[in-house]
Amino acid sequence: MCRRPVLTQLDYARDFVIHTDASAYGVGAILLQEGEIPPNVKTTTKPLLHPIAYYSASFIQAERNYDIYKRELLAIVKALNHWQHHLAGSKNPFTVVTDHANLAYWKESRDLN
Repeated sequence: MCRRPVLTQLDYARDFVIHTDASAYGVGAILLQEGEIPPNVKTTTKPLLHPIAYYSASFIQAERNYDIYKRELLAIVKALNHWQHHLAGSKNPFTVVTDHANLAYWKESRDLN
Protein backbone atom coordinates (compact mmCIF):
# COMPACT_ATOMS: atom_id res chain seq x y z
CA MET A 1 0.00 0.00 0.00
CA CYS A 2 2.86 2.40 0.66
CA ARG A 3 4.98 1.65 -2.39
CA ARG A 4 4.75 3.49 -5.66
CA PRO A 5 2.48 4.11 -7.42
CA VAL A 6 0.40 5.55 -4.60
CA LEU A 7 -2.90 7.22 -5.45
CA THR A 8 -2.65 11.00 -5.41
CA GLN A 9 -5.15 13.80 -5.03
CA LEU A 10 -6.30 15.26 -8.29
CA ASP A 11 -5.39 18.71 -9.45
CA TYR A 12 -7.69 20.28 -12.03
CA ALA A 13 -4.85 22.48 -13.29
CA ARG A 14 -2.98 19.42 -14.61
CA ASP A 15 -3.77 17.24 -17.64
CA PHE A 16 -5.69 13.97 -17.23
CA VAL A 17 -4.85 10.72 -19.00
CA ILE A 18 -7.21 7.74 -19.15
CA HIS A 19 -5.94 4.24 -19.94
CA THR A 20 -8.64 1.74 -20.91
CA ASP A 21 -8.74 -1.91 -21.84
CA ALA A 22 -11.52 -4.36 -22.58
CA SER A 23 -11.68 -8.13 -22.46
CA ALA A 24 -14.45 -10.48 -23.47
CA TYR A 25 -16.13 -10.02 -20.08
CA GLY A 26 -15.38 -6.55 -18.80
CA VAL A 27 -13.57 -3.26 -18.82
CA GLY A 28 -10.73 -1.81 -16.79
CA ALA A 29 -9.58 1.80 -16.70
CA ILE A 30 -7.14 4.02 -14.84
CA LEU A 31 -7.47 7.77 -14.38
CA LEU A 32 -3.99 9.28 -14.29
CA GLN A 33 -2.64 12.77 -14.01
CA GLU A 34 0.63 14.31 -15.04
CA GLY A 35 3.01 14.94 -12.19
CA GLU A 36 6.49 16.37 -11.93
CA ILE A 37 9.39 15.68 -14.26
CA PRO A 38 11.80 13.37 -12.44
CA PRO A 39 14.80 15.39 -11.24
CA ASN A 40 17.40 12.63 -11.72
CA VAL A 41 16.40 11.77 -15.30
CA LYS A 42 17.86 14.08 -17.94
CA THR A 43 16.89 12.08 -21.02
CA THR A 44 13.18 12.85 -20.89
CA THR A 45 11.05 15.92 -20.44
CA LYS A 46 7.83 13.96 -20.05
CA PRO A 47 6.21 14.21 -16.62
CA LEU A 48 5.43 11.10 -14.63
CA LEU A 49 1.85 9.84 -14.62
CA HIS A 50 0.31 9.32 -11.19
CA PRO A 51 -2.81 7.16 -10.69
CA ILE A 52 -5.84 8.99 -9.34
CA ALA A 53 -8.51 6.27 -9.51
CA TYR A 54 -9.25 2.81 -10.90
CA TYR A 55 -12.45 1.56 -12.53
CA SER A 56 -13.66 -1.85 -13.59
CA ALA A 57 -17.02 -3.19 -14.69
CA SER A 58 -18.44 -6.38 -16.14
CA PHE A 59 -20.20 -6.39 -19.48
CA ILE A 60 -23.82 -7.47 -19.61
CA GLN A 61 -24.60 -10.44 -21.85
CA ALA A 62 -25.54 -8.27 -24.83
CA GLU A 63 -22.27 -6.30 -24.56
CA ARG A 64 -20.28 -9.54 -24.51
CA ASN A 65 -21.59 -10.26 -28.01
CA TYR A 66 -20.06 -7.06 -29.43
CA ASP A 67 -17.06 -7.23 -31.74
CA ILE A 68 -13.74 -6.48 -30.04
CA TYR A 69 -13.44 -2.96 -31.47
CA LYS A 70 -16.91 -2.11 -30.18
CA ARG A 71 -16.01 -3.47 -26.73
CA GLU A 72 -12.84 -1.35 -26.72
CA LEU A 73 -14.87 1.72 -27.67
CA LEU A 74 -17.44 0.82 -25.01
CA ALA A 75 -14.61 0.67 -22.45
CA ILE A 76 -13.73 4.28 -23.35
CA VAL A 77 -17.37 5.38 -23.11
CA LYS A 78 -17.86 3.69 -19.73
CA ALA A 79 -14.68 5.27 -18.33
CA LEU A 80 -15.65 8.72 -19.60
CA ASN A 81 -19.12 8.37 -18.08
CA HIS A 82 -17.67 7.17 -14.78
CA TRP A 83 -15.25 10.10 -14.45
CA GLN A 84 -17.24 12.79 -16.27
CA HIS A 85 -17.56 14.92 -13.12
CA HIS A 86 -13.76 15.19 -12.95
CA LEU A 87 -13.14 15.56 -16.66
CA ALA A 88 -15.83 18.20 -17.12
CA GLY A 89 -14.28 20.28 -14.34
CA SER A 90 -10.86 20.32 -15.97
CA LYS A 91 -9.79 23.34 -18.00
CA ASN A 92 -7.29 21.26 -19.99
CA PRO A 93 -8.02 18.62 -22.62
CA PHE A 94 -7.51 15.01 -21.59
CA THR A 95 -5.93 12.04 -23.38
CA VAL A 96 -7.44 8.58 -23.81
CA VAL A 97 -5.02 5.69 -24.32
CA THR A 98 -6.21 2.33 -25.62
CA ASP A 99 -4.33 -0.64 -26.99
CA HIS A 100 -6.62 -1.58 -29.85
CA ALA A 101 -5.43 -0.70 -33.37
CA ASN A 102 -8.90 -0.89 -34.95
CA LEU A 103 -9.93 2.25 -33.07
CA ALA A 104 -7.28 4.20 -35.00
CA TYR A 105 -9.41 3.70 -38.12
CA TRP A 106 -12.46 5.04 -36.25
CA LYS A 107 -10.49 8.11 -35.11
CA GLU A 108 -9.15 8.77 -38.62
CA SER A 109 -12.61 8.51 -40.18
CA ARG A 110 -13.98 10.97 -37.56
CA ASP A 111 -11.12 13.42 -38.28
CA LEU A 112 -12.03 13.47 -41.95
CA ASN A 113 -15.62 14.57 -41.25
